[in-house]
Amino acid sequence: MATMITELCVNCGACEPVCPGDGISKEDEIYAIDPDRCTECVGFHVQEQCRLVCPVDNCCLPDPERVETEEVLFERALKVYALDGGTQPVLTAATSHFRVNSLPWWKRLMLNV
Repeated sequence: MATMITELCVNCGACEPVCPGDGISKEDEIYAIDPDRCTECVGFHVQEQCRLVCPVDNCCLPDPERVETEEVLFERALKVYALDGGTQPVLTAATSHFRVNSLPWWKRLMLNV
């Protein structure tokens, strides 16, 4: 699922600089996530960075209208990388919330998940 920002957004902007796909921008009153650039941080981080830094609970949530697989999200990460030339996405247990449970407990603890 692509992530979405709800109406609970306080417009702080903490999410915008941490998005690896540059998919977050300020709209009228709140920030919004471009679902065509959102990878749920798959290929980059084990957790969605917008949700991690957001000071408001339940502000950055999965979009129920866009249920997507790890494969779809990683393909998008590769396309975003090709367009922007940022950090090369890599699919591992440390860069996908789909795979994190395959890590030993102590590594999950180190990743804070």
